[in-house]
Amino acid sequence: ALGFFHGRPEDYEALASSLLPEGVRRRRGLPILLSTLWTETARRVGIAAYGVGLPGHFVAALGDPLTFAPELPDGSRLLVDPWSGGRLLPFDAARDLVERTGRPFRRDHLAPASPVAIVERILANIRAWADHPLRAPTRLWAIDLALAVPDPPPWLLRDRGIALSDMGHAHLAARWLEEYADVIGDEAPHEAETARAQARAARAQLN
Repeated sequence: ALGFFHGRPEDYEALASSLLPEGVRRRRGLPILLSTLWTETARRVGIAAYGVGLPGHFVAALGDPLTFAPELPDGSRLLVDPWSGGRLLPFDAARDLVERTGRPFRRDHLAPASPVAIVERILANIRAWADHPLRAPTRLWAIDLALAVPDPPPWLLRDRGIALSDMGHAHLAARWLEEYADVIGDEAPHEAETARAQARAARAQLN
């Protein structure tokens, strides 16, 4: 049944392509969403599988993620591309995918992606889709979910302030921008001053 799941170039322009219920309903989505569906389905029927976050593409692999080692021979793992309907992905093709991004291929590119890394990458896709003032509520939702992940990066505080500003909540936006400035002030004073200037500009909207 998973062979009927696939992706198309236009899916990169749709929010539904990053949402699990929509992926199940539409049988379409971004590579990372379809790979997550594929690996979770495999696990439920007793097949060891894990996600592989190649630079520029996300695929699935068969095998026990706990036994992964970069020095293992290629034949010890089997890569699958759920975005292409679950076709097998030869390792030379995986290498080509990486090198097309301008990066040299490394064996550790085939390492299992952690659940936290997968969640962060899906949320980053949603934030990228919502990077427009009219989509600020969706961006704010994705930022709040990202802030709930362990050890979120401090720049999410800045992005939350910007999203709130885009939504017209100037006072709240200023507070989050100032919090971001306080967090990074010692390590990045110039960036902190930029954030404080953005906070002042947000408050000026209230006059």
